[in-house]
Amino acid sequence: MKTKKYITQYEGIDMELFFCSELLKLESLHYGYWNPGEELTLSNVRIAQKRYTDTLVNLIPKGVKTILDVGCGIGDVSKAAAKKGYSVTAISPDKNQGKYFPKNDKNLQFTRSKFEEFNSNKKFDLILMSESQNYFYTDIGFQKCLKLLKPKGHLLVSGLFSKSKDDHFGFNTSIKKEYLDAANEHGFNIKKSIDISKQTLPTLTYTHRRINEYVVPTTQMIEHYLYATSPVKTKIMKVLFNKQIKDMKKVYEFYNKVTDPKIFKAKAEYLRFLFQRNN
Repeated sequence: MKTKKYITQYEGIDMELFFCSELLKLESLHYGYWNPGEELTLSNVRIAQKRYTDTLVNLIPKGVKTILDVGCGIGDVSKAAAKKGYSVTAISPDKNQGKYFPKNDKNLQFTRSKFEEFNSNKKFDLILMSESQNYFYTDIGFQKCLKLLKPKGHLLVSGLFSKSKDDHFGFNTSIKKEYLDAANEHGFNIKKSIDISKQTLPTLTYTHRRINEYVVPTTQMIEHYLYATSPVKTKIMKVLFNKQIKDMKKVYEFYNKVTDPKIFKAKAEYLRFLFQRNN
């Protein structure tokens, strides 16, 4: 099956997940949901991410009991839903994510799998895609949802969408109109549509500043130090690890672009959709 590959993914490890969970020690990987006037600090990023999770879980319709969380990350939304009594199956292709899930929670089960390759005899009341709808082709995603959802089941999507066909983020973000058209073609009716672009923007602003104020200068300092103390060894290392160095530069360029608030405001929007199967 044809699948997408992203610049931050290496051999079953998503560098974005690793950076947020292991280096920043965040308990969530999401953009967050900010209130007006909140200061741009790491502690407030955590608060905004918790608010993001709470507002998303609150969109789950009445009558839902079983949930499939697609691209679950480190499990903040899955855990929040499980605490509310939902039976949650969380899936992610990242081999490191399983360690964030408790082994003895009867309401929560983690499975390492891509959504495109996930199979289950169980049918779900709701499929949740929190910032994961762009990791596979839209038609494939809806087709898979039809196979895994119960009749009249729901699909809850929360994530980035492009305003145009310009692939400005470096990963193929869906366009709102095309996504909604595809949903309709596959038999999904839209029940709710919410734009939270303004509420997510501060996280991008914070991250973009930190990249340019800390990550870039630190990298430059290390490079200057290595050249000053061991110029020959440094040159040899650059030759030996030329591909890896180029890959890391691409990752930096990618993040510097996708976290740029000006680009985001001009070309992207952060949307939430609640769909329901029409049969």
